[in-house]
Amino acid sequence: MKRPLEFYAHNTASTHDWQQILTQQTCPFIKKRCVKQRKNNSSQTIGACIIGYQDEPLIICPKRFLEGNQIFLDAVRLLKARNVRYVVVPELSIPGGSVDYFVVAMRGDDVVDYCGFRSART
Repeated sequence: MKRPLEFYAHNTASTHDWQQILTQQTCPFIKKRCVKQRKNNSSQTIGACIIGYQDEPLIICPKRFLEGNQIFLDAVRLLKARNVRYVVVPELSIPGGSVDYFVVAMRGDDVVDYCGFRSART
């Protein structure tokens, strides 16, 4: 079952002034109004950063997904290449869809290893 775990970066299990949070609709990652608008009401943003899905937290917000570049640092640990430079390649279309990011290990002009990933969509 999907359930929100975080709205506007606030943990839903904690006590907050939810009226104020939901009224302000502020994303702390971009320091302005959340960019994810509801389809049926463009004056209201979605605000969900993380949901629970199959008993695991799932980041659904692309801004939260990129927080502190941690996703890229984690991806580098998956790559086996050494003595390389790392390049982040955003949004590539491939047959059947798209990949949000690739972290690519390069030696000169040669691709030595890579890791691709995409954020979840709601």
